[in-house]
Amino acid sequence: MTPRERFLTALRGGVPDRVPVAPDISNYIPARRTGLPFWEIYFERKIPLWRAYLDAADHYGIDPWIGSCCGAPFRWSDTGCEHAGETVYDEAQDAMVRTTTTRTPEGDLVSRSLCFRADPPSPVEKPIKDLARDWPAYRATMGEPTGIDKAALEEIRRECRARDCAFGVCVGYPGFQGWSGQVEGGVEQLAFATIDHPAILDEWHERDLAAGTRAVELLLQTDVDYLTLGGSGTITLASPELARRYALPAIRRWSAMCKAAGVATVLHSCGKSRVLVDMLAE
Repeated sequence: MTPRERFLTALRGGVPDRVPVAPDISNYIPARRTGLPFWEIYFERKIPLWRAYLDAADHYGIDPWIGSCCGAPFRWSDTGCEHAGETVYDEAQDAMVRTTTTRTPEGDLVSRSLCFRADPPSPVEKPIKDLARDWPAYRATMGEPTGIDKAALEEIRRECRARDCAFGVCVGYPGFQGWSGQVEGGVEQLAFATIDHPAILDEWHERDLAAGTRAVELLLQTDVDYLTLGGSGTITLASPELARRYALPAIRRWSAMCKAAGVATVLHSCGKSRVLVDMLAE
């Protein structure tokens, strides 16, 4: 079997010629192999992460599953918000700090990310400081995909086909695992919000679900072999009850859409997973 045949056979519940060798090396190893400071990949985009991943897969001789690190190049609706970014070098930390200011009709949002020489970026200031106060401004930034940059997607597909490996991309689903990166205080503040501001979380979920559904619709019009549904920390960063409330509806809807279109799906979630596996099976 080719890497593509082997990987897709396994995803569809068949019996491949052997277990696919497909470890998730999606970020650190590919970026480190480039020899570049990580900010030149994550901030300056000198090499796309997906290309660094495929180069690493070639080096190690694994069965690539590019959907572990590759989102789709969507075109998004115009929200009317203005984004201004500034990146400066912090000599004391040997790191780059990127500050982003988003101006919306409902007020400004400021976020900062820190990227060390040999680590992916992490947030040091998140845009939502107070959920009740900042939600109108954050909501104003939430567009939805209107199309796909076909040339950019074709470049990724072409590189996969040249290696005869499966071609797939990732769509993230709603939940604490994603929202915690946008709210100061993270999971703790979101947990309080389930009591204090449940309507905001419900609206956030519905907006993410709608945007993600549109993203899946657009991708199913292309020639992807599979879709990765991404939600690292689904159970680690939320209780099973909260995962059922915010994550499961998207997983259920999008996997059904893919199944109807004959496209395989794989779910990627770092951290505690046994309860999530049981949840999906049930």
